[in-house]
Amino acid sequence: MALTKNLLILALLALLAPVAVKFLPVDSSFRYARSWLTLRAQTRLPSYTVRLKEELACAGSDGTVRHSVSGYYTNARRSDGSVAYDASYFSGVHRRTIKRMDGLHITVNNRIRTMSTYAINPVGIHGRQRSPESNCLQQFNGLGGYEERYDGEETLHGYRTVRTVSGGGVTVWYAPDLACAILQQRSVWPTRNGGEPSTTTKTVLSIEAGEPDGSLFHSPPDYDELAPSALAQRSADFELKALEPKMPADEFLEYRKKRQIDKSRYARADEVYWRNRPPRSGPEGKAR
Repeated sequence: MALTKNLLILALLALLAPVAVKFLPVDSSFRYARSWLTLRAQTRLPSYTVRLKEELACAGSDGTVRHSVSGYYTNARRSDGSVAYDASYFSGVHRRTIKRMDGLHITVNNRIRTMSTYAINPVGIHGRQRSPESNCLQQFNGLGGYEERYDGEETLHGYRTVRTVSGGGVTVWYAPDLACAILQQRSVWPTRNGGEPSTTTKTVLSIEAGEPDGSLFHSPPDYDELAPSALAQRSADFELKALEPKMPADEFLEYRKKRQIDKSRYARADEVYWRNRPPRSGPEGKAR
C-alpha cells in the first residue's frame, strides 16, 4: 500500500514539474527555490533606509581633477523583504525601482510621471538576493563575464562591512547586519588617452534602522503605464533634453550615442510585461 502511494506521489510530481518550470525563470533551479522558501519562512527581515551621495572625480585635459556631485540614492528594505531603490541624477532624472516580496516589479520615473508594472516569479527576484552567509557575494558570481571576490572587512558608520572587488574596477562595502546593504562604493573608469582615470564614489549620508517611509513603495495611480522599453526611451529623451544645454557640443553628441535605446535588450522584459502585467494598480501596486 505504501509503495502504491509513493508511486502515485511520484507520478503527480512528474506531471506538475513541466508546469512549474514554465513559470520559473530560465536560469532558476531548486537552489533558488530553496532560497525563496527560506526567505518566506522568516517572519521578519532586517529593515532599513540607507541614503548615499555619489561624487564624480574626473581629470581634465590639463590634468586638473574636477569634483562634482552626480547623484543621490536611497536604498530601503522592509521587514517583509520588499526593497526600493530611489535615484536622483544631476541630469534631472528621478527614478525609483520597487521589488515586492510577492513578485511585483515596479519602475517609476517621477520626472516624466511614468511607470512600468509587471509580475514575475518571486524566486527570480528574491532567490538571487545577496546573503550574509556568503559574505554578500552575488549568487550568480562569474556569469556573464561579471566576477567579484571577497576582499576583507572594515567597520563603517558603526557597522561591520565586507568588501568585494570586481574585475570591472568596482569596490563595494556591504553591511551583513543590514541584509547586505551598500554603505560605500567606488568605481574606477579608465580614460581613452591613458590619463588619470575617473572615479565615482558613493558614501553614506544617513542610516536608519527600522521600517522605511511608505512613500518609497508607493506606485502613483495617475502616472502613464508603459512597457520597459518605452519607459527607457522616454527617460533617455528627457535626460538628453536636460543635458544638451549643459554640455559641450562634442561631448553631448558622444553621450547621445551611448544613450540610444537598443530595444532588443528589452525584448525579454517587454515579453514578461505584456504577459504578466496586472490590472492598473493604485498605491502599493494593489489592483483597484
